[in-house]
Amino acid sequence: MLCSVFIFICGGSILGEDPEMKTVWIFPGEVQPVARTNDIQLMEKNSRIDFGPAVDEAGGFVFLADRKNLYKLKLEDGSVVGKLRLGAPLSAPLIFHESKVYIADERNNLICLDSDLNEKPVWISVLQAKDIISMQRTEKGILCSFKDGSISLSDAKTGGVAWKVKIGEGLDFAAALDDKGSDAYVVGSKSGMYLIHLNSGTVTFRASLPSPPVSPPVCFEGLIYTSLKNGRFIALDEKTGVIEWEVSVVNDIVASAVFYEDMICFNALNNQLFCYDKDSGTLDMRFSGKNRFYLPPVIAEDLIFSFAFNTGILAVNLSKGKTIGWIKFDSKPSAPVVPIPSKKMLLLINNRELLMALDFNSIYLSQHIEE
Repeated sequence: MLCSVFIFICGGSILGEDPEMKTVWIFPGEVQPVARTNDIQLMEKNSRIDFGPAVDEAGGFVFLADRKNLYKLKLEDGSVVGKLRLGAPLSAPLIFHESKVYIADERNNLICLDSDLNEKPVWISVLQAKDIISMQRTEKGILCSFKDGSISLSDAKTGGVAWKVKIGEGLDFAAALDDKGSDAYVVGSKSGMYLIHLNSGTVTFRASLPSPPVSPPVCFEGLIYTSLKNGRFIALDEKTGVIEWEVSVVNDIVASAVFYEDMICFNALNNQLFCYDKDSGTLDMRFSGKNRFYLPPVIAEDLIFSFAFNTGILAVNLSKGKTIGWIKFDSKPSAPVVPIPSKKMLLLINNRELLMALDFNSIYLSQHIEE
């Protein structure tokens, strides 16, 4: 059962109608009352969805790849408006920017496509190393990070390589980009943190962390945040690499943190969602779910959602600091969930098989939490 019921309880009583996390459509799928897809829209057998979708800036279209094809879907109903046969499966999550789709494939190609998914690429370039971890769109170009510690920058218009560097250790996570888009920070698998100037590719060693990171670093307003083993979460000064504050939450934090106003929020494997003051490390809020959270929490409007594996979703109103409740939802999220706040929608990859569009509007409208 894909649609699920969410019980909203406050002070021991049910207030109004029970909100739902409704399934708007599924791709590929033929489940009613979900929007039906026709035969040409279905993915081929024995294919799978390895990475999450990307959405255009206007929020009208979704771009998604399985192992054999790249699809352009209408966000409204999941119908296919474009399809392109891939030369090879993707090796990293695709990105969309200014009417262009950028993909990296297992043949070590970096490819720029028009948003209409024409068969002829805008350009094709050779990736500068093997085992790509991520692509990130910056004002300077396409930043690519690789398992062996290589980082390269490619021109977004031509695919030409502006520079390539290699730190002295491997990489497990994408870079953290600073607020100005001029610098990137990477944390290596041996605990070194490095600053990379995107204009030149110049690398500067910043600091050595107490231990290797277990979640991707994020950067915001002069601080870099990441987690270490045994539930340690740290904030480092981006200029000096000095640890400004540190907290311990017992269980590991394996997904990146997200920001809401002056708080940084993250999920831990002890079923907890934590929100700390981003500058001081003071605990502002803590919320409990019913199962472990492996993915980053999702911010949409004043709401935050934490997805558990195959059991449900924790929903919280951050502006009021109140738990809305636990949404029973039978899914196996296999990629970070993409929020579309303007449409009151979330995009979820379920078990590497389905793209689900979820409507959280009834949850948003149920914000009559008692003070």
